[in-house]
Amino acid sequence: MMVERYIPAGRTSRIKGGPGLLQIQTEYAYHPYPRITTSIQSEGQVLHKIEKRLEAEIATIEEQQQMEEVMRRQHSEVEEIVRRQQEAQAATSPSPPDDTPQDIALTESEPVPPVEMPSQPKSVREMLREVPGVEHIYRLDNTGEFHGEASGEQFRKTFSAVFKGLQELLMIFDELPGPGPRRRRGIYEVERDRLYLVSMGEECLFVTVNRVDRDTDYEKALKEAAFGIWGPDFIQPEQQPAE
Repeated sequence: MMVERYIPAGRTSRIKGGPGLLQIQTEYAYHPYPRITTSIQSEGQVLHKIEKRLEAEIATIEEQQQMEEVMRRQHSEVEEIVRRQQEAQAATSPSPPDDTPQDIALTESEPVPPVEMPSQPKSVREMLREVPGVEHIYRLDNTGEFHGEASGEQFRKTFSAVFKGLQELLMIFDELPGPGPRRRRGIYEVERDRLYLVSMGEECLFVTVNRVDRDTDYEKALKEAAFGIWGPDFIQPEQQPAE
């Protein structure tokens, strides 16, 4: 089965540097490992590079949108540093004769100051794992295909009855129009204080819990962890409006 890649949009800008231009480019790559890279170039030559290695590939459209915001901030911070350095050099350097070429402000002997990298937003799975008592998170696509044979086999052995009725269970969340199989987002308690199905829109998650206290409302806690940052569009299955 082909794995869908979520690639956030990159950013490019140019800054005047002497007689030429400095190009700043920020992009995401997943091979050989997921990372965000901001490079500063002059006439195709890379002068400086700032790389942030990520823990895992982007797995959902929501994570892709969050990563685009991280890239925007990183790109803007580097761009501002370069602009300030260019302005400072222009203010302190005498104007050369018209026939004297100016040097590019950024050289290997004048490195870009270190940039404090913006913190990477937590993924939905990381947020869910912070809920007290969460044990395992199984990922599957909207057709019921698990991400990894071992994961699917482990789930089948642990929840055989649920596995047999998996297709009917997924239909709790309506399919939505548009490219690719998508479902309405929400959460469903399959087994009380034990197993929950979370529909993320582009994929689903089975979350298993083992109660560690008396107070945690797991349905509420998992809902807040998965959907709290995305606004009020969360709809419980029994509250879904008629099409």
